[in-house]
Amino acid sequence: MLVVERRFDSRRGGARRGDERIVAVLRATPIFAALPVEAVRDLASLARARPVRAGAAVVEDGGGDDGVFVISMGRFAVVAGGEVCDELGPGDHFGEVGWLYGTERTASVEAIVDGEVLRLTGAQLDAFVRRFPTARAAITAEASRRYGDTARRTDDTT
Repeated sequence: MLVVERRFDSRRGGARRGDERIVAVLRATPIFAALPVEAVRDLASLARARPVRAGAAVVEDGGGDDGVFVISMGRFAVVAGGEVCDELGPGDHFGEVGWLYGTERTASVEAIVDGEVLRLTGAQLDAFVRRFPTARAAITAEASRRYGDTARRTDDTT
């Protein structure tokens, strides 16, 4: 699979004018929604857009990539143990647990239709939370909430 990434650059104090779409996507994402707008602009300057074709995996179960992804377009299936356990769309995110705790991926995420994800590497996020220390707490709180939601859904289906 050929992957093309574009970097959203902000050398002049925030995302470039044309990158307001990226800022809006990140601000609508639960793990970043509580952050100040200047922090979200900083994230937007780091994000790399990655188009994903229908059927392609963004991450694989058991993989060690520490990137965090935000869906900007499309629909994606979360697959664990060969079963689709969730469906994600624009504004949804995944990968934060691996970044926060250094764990392997616990599920694969595959595009249902052509889409796009914004990727932030673990190194970028590490540097970001050093500049914006409250960000780690916000991301951790959302990951905990989300993990609890996932555990409850799993319990409801068994």
